[in-house]
Amino acid sequence: MTFAPSLGIIDAGNRSLVTRLDAGNNDHSVAVDGAAHRVFVPHTTGSSSTTPLFLTSGITIYSTE
Repeated sequence: MTFAPSLGIIDAGNRSLVTRLDAGNNDHSVAVDGAAHRVFVPHTTGSSSTTPLFLTSGITIYSTE
């Protein structure tokens, strides 16, 4: 079985899954800047079958628009 980390986007109004996005290894926290329409997720080094290889730890930034 292949491990493919993902970030689930939930619509809190109707409590439903909107979509899943590819994520990095060990993603475990999410910070949202609503005014800038950005989501910040820390990651560690490594890779999975669906995510790029991260050579160093860092932060993945998603845009909400």
